[in-house]
Amino acid sequence: MRSVFIHLTDININELTIYLNSTYPEQNNPWLILKNEDPVLYINHYTNTLAEYDFEKEEIESIKKALNGDITASLIIDVSGRHEGLDEVTLFLEKILTRFKGIAIDEYTQHPWSLEEIKEKKEIQDHPFFDYKGWSIGTLK
Repeated sequence: MRSVFIHLTDININELTIYLNSTYPEQNNPWLILKNEDPVLYINHYTNTLAEYDFEKEEIESIKKALNGDITASLIIDVSGRHEGLDEVTLFLEKILTRFKGIAIDEYTQHPWSLEEIKEKKEIQDHPFFDYKGWSIGTLK
């Protein structure tokens, strides 16, 4: 599985849970995004945001700077290895980051991606957001 983190600053975990439960009522914690009835995305609350073993202090400061505030809620999206997942991740991020103030982090760069950067297919370290294909052929710098 590959993972994407979403960090938000204008919503608390309870409000986020209510939103996710109303938007994805079929399954919760994890919330699932399906393709042909097969799970593509597994979406969970991420509560270890400040844990040093997950994010270095510099990464947390970079996230806070991108948010222009503190992290108030986070999600982790695990992407099934059976699917590329880019379309599903992008659509989910559009729903969340259009409604709430936040950023996304993929596991290929440590850049805090804004929704605009993702939609514009901006490249960081010569790669767009969630560049599974580029990373898998060994081109990540």
